Amino acid sequence: MYKKALTVLGTLGAISSAQALQFGNIQVYTYVAPYFTYINYDNSDIKKDGWSTTLYGSLSFMRGIHVLEWAYGYNHLNYKNNYGSWNQNDYVLKYTNYQFFPWYGSIGLHYIASPNTDISERTTVLILDGGYIQKYNWNVGAEYSYGDYKYGFATQQLRIHGGKYLYTGPYRGFYFEGSLYWNYVNKKYVPQAYWYIQNELNKKNYYSLGYSVTYFTPKYSIKIKSWLGERVFAVDNGGFVVYNLKERYYSSSSITGTYYFNTRLNASLELGLSSYREVTTDRRVKVYTITASVGYSF
Repeated sequence: MYKKALTVLGTLGAISSAQALQFGNIQVYTYVAPYFTYINYDNSDIKKDGWSTTLYGSLSFMRGIHVLEWAYGYNHLNYKNNYGSWNQNDYVLKYTNYQFFPWYGSIGLHYIASPNTDISERTTVLILDGGYIQKYNWNVGAEYSYGDYKYGFATQQLRIHGGKYLYTGPYRGFYFEGSLYWNYVNKKYVPQAYWYIQNELNKKNYYSLGYSVTYFTPKYSIKIKSWLGERVFAVDNGGFVVYNLKERYYSSSSITGTYYFNTRLNASLELGLSSYREVTTDRRVKVYTITASVGYSF
């Protein structure tokens, strides 16, 4: 089943466009962005459509040395043939420290709660990330996540990532990013009743390769993002996206346009296409998404 929990703007972008609030001797940069996503399934025997809504925020202290991010998301999927629906709440909290810049480190938790009966109805995902940044030039890092699901089912993911800026003029140019993903699943203690875990996940290791290209100017940016390979129970967008349901994904692509009205206000629109294999029917399903968001700093 398709699960796109959260989609957020980059933390550094949110901080750079924010205006500082003054609390005594402490400056606080605040950024808030609501998101709405419509989801449509093509060639699925089980799922029809759905939607998700997310509220994301960030607080930056001491000129960006300490950054606290949070998000709440609600997701609803409609099933076909009177199978009912899937409902889910997502809670995310993440802290990043730039005290030893150009080195950085972050830790986060993504908690999933659903009234539906499933192996992922109560799930906690731990996210650790660290790396090295040459500001406005290049960066490299490694992100590790651990997912604790029901009945001892556990997942691990390692993402090696790097990025490079290429400028074509003042405050405009391209940003290139590449990532190598490794997903690992441990199903040793899962009851046989969950046959889709025991039988369909016939491997322990899954690999994928992703990239993104962003063209940016002071007034707008356009981002193209894609990956190819195999992913199961994957973690994306720095831990703000968790694919916690039971599909094996093969690819995903998206294009995002963002317009900056001023240093405080921006709006974005994203079109996405993903593909996965449906467990019970063996069909290749395409998933179309449209995400709209507005971001404001104060």
